[in-house]
Parts: sequence; C-alpha cells; structure tokens
Amino acid sequence: MAKLRSFFILTMLDVGVFLINVVTFSSLHHSGDLEEDRLQKKPSTEARRLVWPSFLDNFPELLNVSPDDIQPLLLTTRGRVPKQIVIAIPVAQRKKDYLLATLESLFNGTRVGDRNDVVFIVMLAYNDERINSVLDKSAEIMSRFPEEIAVGMLEVIAVPVAWYQIDVANVPPTLNDSSSRMYWRTKQNIDYIYLMTYGCQRANFYLQVEDDIEAAPEYLRVIKNYIKFNDKKPWFLMEFSELGFIGKLFRCVDVKAVTSTIALYYRFKPVDWILDDMLRSRYCALGEPHEKCLAAIAKWRIRSSSPQFQHIGNVSSLDGKIQLLHESAFGKGRSKGHRGNPPAMVSTSMTAFEIHSAQQGYSENVAMCFLSAMKGDFVYIQFNPPFNLTGLMFLSGVAPAPNGKLGPETVVFGYDIQNRKIRLGSFSEEGDFVLQRNGVVLRSLRIFFTKAIRRRFAIDHIFVEKASS
Repeated sequence: MAKLRSFFILTMLDVGVFLINVVTFSSLHHSGDLEEDRLQKKPSTEARRLVWPSFLDNFPELLNVSPDDIQPLLLTTRGRVPKQIVIAIPVAQRKKDYLLATLESLFNGTRVGDRNDVVFIVMLAYNDERINSVLDKSAEIMSRFPEEIAVGMLEVIAVPVAWYQIDVANVPPTLNDSSSRMYWRTKQNIDYIYLMTYGCQRANFYLQVEDDIEAAPEYLRVIKNYIKFNDKKPWFLMEFSELGFIGKLFRCVDVKAVTSTIALYYRFKPVDWILDDMLRSRYCALGEPHEKCLAAIAKWRIRSSSPQFQHIGNVSSLDGKIQLLHESAFGKGRSKGHRGNPPAMVSTSMTAFEIHSAQQGYSENVAMCFLSAMKGDFVYIQFNPPFNLTGLMFLSGVAPAPNGKLGPETVVFGYDIQNRKIRLGSFSEEGDFVLQRNGVVLRSLRIFFTKAIRRRFAIDHIFVEKASS
C-alpha cells in the first residue's frame, strides 16, 4: 500500500511538471507571437516623422507666438515687382536723428533709371509699445519723400512688438561689455536678422547701410558696375565701406546663411564680429596662419577701391555713446592697399593732379586724375609678361573729380603679342568701361582720347584681370 501511494505521488508530480512545461511553452510561444506582431506592426505616421529644427528654435521666446504676430507692420504700400537691389536701413531710437539727411543723400546718388532697379526699405526698429512713436516717424518720412514712395522706390516698415519677446535685456554679459551695451548689440543683431529676412524677399542683392551716413555721388552706379563686373565670379561679400556693417552687399541667395549664423551667436558677439567669424569658418583652414587666412577670404570678399559711404552720426543709438568713427578716405579718391592688378609700367601724355598719377592709379587704391586732355592724349599700360585678359573695369565721374565724366569719345585698345591693335570698346555715356572677355593675350592697353576734355577728370575702380593659370 505504501509503495502504491509513493507511485501515485511521483506520478502526480510528473504530471504537474509536464503541465507546467506545457503552460510555460505555450506562454513563451504566445509571448513570441506578441513580440513578432509588435515588431511587424508599423509605428504610427507621427512616430515615424523626423522633426527638423526650425530657424525660430534659436529664439525659444517665440515658439508660442503666432507667425501672424511677427509679420512686419507695412507703413507704406509694398511693391509687387522684384528689384535688382534692396538698400536696407535699420532705424533705432536715438537722441539725435540723422535719417532724413541719410535718405536725402542716398536718393541724390541715384538716377531716374534706377527707379526700376532699386528699392529702399526703412525699418523702424522701435522696441516700444507706443505705436505713436512709429506713426510719427513714418509720417515724417512720408511727408519728406512722397514722390519716392509713390513710385515704389521707398518703403517703410516697422518691427512688430511680438518680435521683441526675444529677451535681449537679460543676456549674460560677454567680452566684458556693460549691460547697456549688451542690450544694444543684442537688439541690433535680431533687428538685422529681421531686416535681412524681409529685404531679401524684395530683390536679388541686399545692401545694408545705417541711418546716419552720407553717400558718395553716384554711389549706386559704382555698386551696379561692381555687380556687373563680378557677375560670373564666385564671391560672398562686397564691401563699400570699412566701418561696421555699413555698405555690406550680399547676394540674397547667401543671406540665409548670414541670418542663420547671426541667430546662432546673437547673444555672444556684435554682428560685424559674427560676420568675420563666419568668413574665417567658411574659407580658412583650422590653425591656418593669419596672413594666409586673409588671402583666402579676400578671394570671396571684394572691397571697392574707395569707400562709397561716410559715417556722419556722432550721437550713437547706444545711449551715452559718442561715435567718432569716420572714413578717412571718403571723397578723396584714394584708400589703403594695392589693387592686385598684373605688373605693368604705366605712362601718360597728360598732367596728373597732385598725387593721382597714372602709375599710382594702376597699382595702388588711388584714382588716376588729370587736369585735362587734348585730342590724341593717352594712358598707356604695358604688361610684363603678357597675359590672357578676362576682365577690365575703369570708372570715371568719381572722386576727386566727380563732375569729370568720360564718354564714348574715350576708346580702349589692346595690343597682342604681335603688337596688333584690337579695339576693346569705349566708355559709356555714364562714364563706365566694363569688359568681360577671354581668349585674347595682350601685351599692353591704351586709353585713347579722340576729343579734348577741358576739365579735370578721374578714373578709379581700376581692375585688370587675367585668366588663372
């Protein structure tokens, strides 16, 4: 009986183990089915979507702001026709106002034909909820320049108050700057971002100036010729002033890179320093010697031979600051540095004005300037060695003789290695000679006067380019 009881217990234990194994196997098999189902089941569309960072992620204060609330306030009619150049003028509140004088100077430097090519955008960047401040200033502008507004040459906008939810008042100080300077430069950075973004919806090229400048006579003609002359070349930035952000010209296709970089560093550095850092990052190798880095940047940064804008504002928009920066070379037909033209000996049959000799004009950033010209007079440029010419630019009607403009009576000839004369063209009615050409090897150039010119005249912005070897 005892043996029978033991057998029964052992048998029941075996059955129990079997049942446990069956249940465990079934559970594991069912669990595997669930895991397989889970792996095979596609995640929802929302879970699969890759979320890309937005430009406005740089400004967390704006993440809950409606896009409609950061649209510009249009104080004049917005034009519908795209322009070649937008000239952008940010206006901050300051104790002394220079804006009307600035606009007067800018408009004086344009011609009737420029109305189809350029739009001036004045942006009132008033971090002030009192709308009357904006309305009063815009009314003042509209009263002074009704014709320019009527023909679509001048537009006035204001930054919406919502844009200034970006906290520029509590930025931790950097570069040992005071809290007031931190506020001023940080606000300037976000103002520039706003103006660049809006301005480049209106044109192909973006030129920024400030609201306290004087423009050179026919500055816009000079700028257009630089654009024309460099049309087929790679460049990132043209500079028509050495001061701050005045006279900076970009292709609008490149401006997004500029605004994105400013947005990344707007809390850390002033805008002109950010631009310098950007150029070094784009065009210099890490640890590259300073001089080599500058040479690399110079291939992408084109500087005009002489400044086209002068800073006139002594009372800064930074409260309490007296700004004494001025372009020492403005209006003088000379500037620092060398032109970088191919080596040449230059001679002339004419009498030079002061230091403005033909050789200086070719080699240095100094305009050639002559007291007058007789029929048959010339400037002769002999190259050593000869080279394949790809581009020429000579501009007249500039400082130090802005009223002395050359025209079709002044002809430019080239001489090949067999000394055969090739007519390259003549100056335009506007006083310009711009040529892009390839495939002609020249040993010399001659600027030839077929008629007398009985006044002082200058030739500047002298570029002679050869094919890269």
